[in-house]
Amino acid sequence: MVMQVDENIILEVLNDKADLDLNNINPSDTIKNLLIRWGLPDYTAGIVYQAGTHKAPASGFIYAMKWGNYGASGKVSVNGAEVLCFQWGIYNGKDGAGVGIMAPVVENDDIVATGTGFTFYPCQGVV
Repeated sequence: MVMQVDENIILEVLNDKADLDLNNINPSDTIKNLLIRWGLPDYTAGIVYQAGTHKAPASGFIYAMKWGNYGASGKVSVNGAEVLCFQWGIYNGKDGAGVGIMAPVVENDDIVATGTGFTFYPCQGVV
């Protein structure tokens, strides 16, 4: 059995599809704005976590901050990679120091926080 294929139908279907590199699309400003927002944190939906071992509940960002006096320390890692490490020492005779970080995570990433907690902010596109 021989099947006939109408090239015009195939071309019509292909013309309505985006190229892999998105070279043939021209999104409106509204669509561009929505696409950009999908990957940005939703600061109204933050979830506070205490020190310990956690799984990222969705794709988003973690914000961790550590402040302390002499001898204070804290560390946060994502999938075994340190994203925040704080060890207070004397600097120019000042008492107290702090550091903060915002790091991207994807759903089910392993997050380990020692000596500090963190806040998880989901991406706006996953809320």
